[in-house]
Amino acid sequence: MESYRQDSLIQLNDQTFSTQEAKTITQQEKGLSGRACLGELQAMYFPIEPQTFACFWMKDMRFSIDIVWFDKDNAIIYLQKNASPDSYPQQFCTEKPTKYVLELPAGTVDKLGLTIGDLATKKQ
Repeated sequence: MESYRQDSLIQLNDQTFSTQEAKTITQQEKGLSGRACLGELQAMYFPIEPQTFACFWMKDMRFSIDIVWFDKDNAIIYLQKNASPDSYPQQFCTEKPTKYVLELPAGTVDKLGLTIGDLATKKQ
């Protein structure tokens, strides 16, 4: 597996994920593009400053992911399950302002039973 930097931990339901933060615009545009995989308990964290509407695409992605949008209260406001690399250039957007977004391994939303309104806890 490729090198993975841990910036923080985020808990969803009873599962804790090691997150790598996409801090700059360039990092956010690239996201997980070009990587071979994402570990089962790894996620990419996208802070959205200022809080606004956010769209994501699957440009140059090599694997499917689940995308989860959160509001300022750490509540899930939108879920996109199993976003496929084949979906590009389609964009996945939220209809509500978001504070941050997590990209997770495909199947995580169903595995954890995540739903709109569930809360995340940033642990570090």
